Amino acid sequence: IIRINSQSGKGGVAYVLSREFGLDLPKAMHPEVGLLVNEKADSESRELAGDEIYATFKAEYLEKNDPLELLCYDTGKEPGQEEVSCSAKICVSGEEKEVSGRGNGPINAFVHALEREGLKDFKLIDYRQHSIGEGSATESAAYIQLQTKVGRVAYGCGINSSIEKSGLMALVSAYNRTR
Repeated sequence: IIRINSQSGKGGVAYVLSREFGLDLPKAMHPEVGLLVNEKADSESRELAGDEIYATFKAEYLEKNDPLELLCYDTGKEPGQEEVSCSAKICVSGEEKEVSGRGNGPINAFVHALEREGLKDFKLIDYRQHSIGEGSATESAAYIQLQTKVGRVAYGCGINSSIEKSGLMALVSAYNRTR
């Protein structure tokens, strides 16, 4: 049994998320997640069990939908073309919008769609992805790190059965965490 308290190191939190929940966090993400979980343990003056660590991670990285929420999207390629198009319905601070963009992949196309709406004040610093579990019916976890023009840096995470969607969700998560 591994429990996390306010004195636990960042590696302990990452270890629990990896061993218990299959999340292989990028090394550079460990301090960010460790601080978040350690603050929760400290504020409650107690040790946190694995399911509480995951619940804290989930609330911060997987369930934040403000100010940006991805409602639905569609991607595609024209025959013989390398560029990918992305059309998405998003909600920005309570207002629904339809956006579209083109890029070298789904994430790049979505970033260009956000840029066309004046919502891109960031650069993408890191992108990682891995499967959770084994077999063809696994979920995919994606991690994206963004840096805003004012220097705020944060990771986001997306988990979905679709590799493509988990990446878009990670971008939205990171966007919301930089606000």
